[in-house]
Amino acid sequence: MKFKLSKKVLVDAISKVQGTISPNPIMPILSNVLIHATPKGIVLVGATLDRTVRVAIPITSSEG
Repeated sequence: MKFKLSKKVLVDAISKVQGTISPNPIMPILSNVLIHATPKGIVLVGATLDRTVRVAIPITSSEG
């Protein structure tokens, strides 16, 4: 899937999710951000054992 996305929008979304990420997580998987493409947009997810932050970004997509 190809898509167009403003760099500023992506950086803002990562900044929101990044606040959830611990520098010394209990489990290594919690030190990452999940970026998931859907037909409606991009979803970024960051989580700890207590809290999850999910940010959805609508995109303009083109098949290819």
